[in-house]
Amino acid sequence: MLKDCDWSIDRDYKTGSENEPLQFYLDGLANSTEFDLLLGYFSSSAINLLSVGFATFISKGGKMKMVINHLLSQKDKEAIEKANHEGINNVFDLTDVVSLGRVLDEYDVHFFECLTYLIREKRIEIKVIKPRDGKGIAHYKSGVLSDGQDFVGYKASCNFTLYGLSENLEELEAFLSWENGRSNKLIKKQLKIMDDYFTENDNDVEYIPVNEIEVVLKDRFV
Repeated sequence: MLKDCDWSIDRDYKTGSENEPLQFYLDGLANSTEFDLLLGYFSSSAINLLSVGFATFISKGGKMKMVINHLLSQKDKEAIEKANHEGINNVFDLTDVVSLGRVLDEYDVHFFECLTYLIREKRIEIKVIKPRDGKGIAHYKSGVLSDGQDFVGYKASCNFTLYGLSENLEELEAFLSWENGRSNKLIKKQLKIMDDYFTENDNDVEYIPVNEIEVVLKDRFV
């Protein structure tokens, strides 16, 4: 449960400190069943890096929803595309935390097969967006974790990528729903923004079909 986690006392996380952003994600995933992400860049390399926490999350029935921008690696784009087609042969036991952890810990063909399967089974849902009137990209870096009762929201400087979580100097601020009214308001606002994107009720963005996702990262798993 999220209340049982040993969160940073000041709710701040910073690279190089005793409270790393990476640890926030590992603790949160291991103690939640829902994870809503409002992102800019996404790379499945982040799931690979968080394989231990993510395997626990999935094995407990966890579901992830992500709003991301339209710039993906070729491998990630292919995994999303394959999930939209019939005839996926590989079936993974999503309750077996040990075998699931092994698959997610190796960034190889089985990892991407598992990613495709998770998307196909709606354990990972993805909505791709970009600004409707502009040349920029979606560049959010926030999210909300839930265990069904309590919520932990956050805003961060780091992208949900390998470099964002492990290489760069980054910071993250967490908000615990059971602490105060401000935290609750921030979390509810985050959830409303994400819900509007997923239901395509925000008219300021374009909703991008999979075949129009731009591949700019090629085979670099950043």
